[in-house]
Formats: sequence, structure tokens, C-alpha cells
Amino acid sequence: MDMTTLLVLVGIVAVVAVLAVMFSRKSHDLASASPERLATHAKEKADAYARDHEKATGEKLDFGRATLKAIDTVLERNYAKNTLSDPTIEEMGFYLGEVIRRTFGGDWRYNEGFKELCIAHPQEGFIFPVSQIRRALEQKSTDHVQSYFDSIAERVKS
Repeated sequence: MDMTTLLVLVGIVAVVAVLAVMFSRKSHDLASASPERLATHAKEKADAYARDHEKATGEKLDFGRATLKAIDTVLERNYAKNTLSDPTIEEMGFYLGEVIRRTFGGDWRYNEGFKELCIAHPQEGFIFPVSQIRRALEQKSTDHVQSYFDSIAERVKS
């Protein structure tokens, strides 16, 4: 192995190590955060998505069920080649989570097992909206987010 290749490999390992530390620190910060801080974090991310979405499309999101069609549309546009950044996917998930939380109740919590923020709901247990957005991109199903919301609505009203 020549010196240039070795230096490139060392550089890549260093970058991966820094990213791992940053990710674990973020997870640790959320894991030890108060419920109020988690709620603020989720709301800030959801609001950021609503602002970015309006800026990009001119479409205002009001945290109601009807606005979930807009998220499904964005996801459908990205099925062939996902151009959404991880922070955007996360913000979309928090937007979905805020629509769910505002409609059905529940509180943002950090789930240690999944290392993810979720909504703790008295009837549903844990709801993972960020994972749901990732799943929608993977499964490429139409109206995935609206259907997910509607399935929760059916179970909660029963």
C-alpha cells in the first residue's frame, strides 16, 4: 500500500470516528433530556420542516391531517432516487409526530432501545414517526403517511 492510499484511509477512519462521537453525543443529550426539552426539540424540528416546505413549494402546513398528503407527495417524488437529506427526513418525521401528538395526545420520549425520539401514547404505546418516514421511502407505497395516521385514528377511537 502506498503512502497516499494509507493517508486517505487514515483520513476516512478519522472522519468516521468524529461522526460516531457526534452521533453518540446527540443521542446521549436526548436520552438525558427532560420531557419538556424533548417536546421543544421535536416542535423546533417540525416547525423547521413546515417552514422549509412552504419555502420550497408555497404550500403552508398547519399540523392537520390534510397536510400529510403533502408529505406523501414529497416522499413519492423521491422514491426513484432519494434526494432527501437525513436532517430533512428527520424533520419530516417530527412534523408527522407533531400532527399525531396534537391530534391524539401523547408525549415525546427518548426510547433507549431504538435510540430514537418517539411519542409515548397511552393506547398506542410507542409511536416512531421518524422511522415511519424512513419506512415510507423504503417501501415506496402511495399515501403511506396518511394511511399510517388513519390506522392510528382507527385504533385510538375504538
